[in-house]
Amino acid sequence: MDLALLRSRSGGDRVAFDLLKRWISNAFLREVRDTAPAGCPWQSLTRALEESRRRRWREAHSEGTDLEFDPITEADLRKSLVHAYKEMPEAVLRVVAEAKLKDELSIFQLGHFPNATEVLEHWKWYLYCLTFESREFTSNGLHWDKYP
Repeated sequence: MDLALLRSRSGGDRVAFDLLKRWISNAFLREVRDTAPAGCPWQSLTRALEESRRRRWREAHSEGTDLEFDPITEADLRKSLVHAYKEMPEAVLRVVAEAKLKDELSIFQLGHFPNATEVLEHWKWYLYCLTFESREFTSNGLHWDKYP
C-alpha cells in the first residue's frame, strides 16, 4: 500500500488513515476501531483482549463447545492491576518504583520524584489514581479535558 500516493489522491491524512484501518482490518481479520478519547491505551487494551476472547469463543464454538464469557471492562483491568500491585512483595515493588522513575510517561518521572523511596511513600495514592477510568477524565467522551 503506497501511503504517500493514497494521501495525495484522497481527502487528506484522515481519509488515508481510515483506509489504512480498513485495509488492516481486512488483512488480519480484525476490526480496527478508534478509541474515545482518541489514543486511550486502556480502551485499546480492553478491545484487544475482547477480540482475543471473541476469537477463542469462535474456535470453541466451531469445535462444538459453548463458552460464556463476561465482557472485559476497563474497570476490570484496572482492578486487576491494582490487585497485582498490592500482592507484590516490597522488594519487587521497589524494582517497579525504580522502573517508574525511568519511564518517561510515568507520573513519578513527570512529577520529578527523586527516588524509589519517595515513589513508595506515594504508592497508595498511585493505586487510588489507577482506579479512575478514562471516561472520568473527559466531559464529552472525546477529549481529555477534566480531572475526576
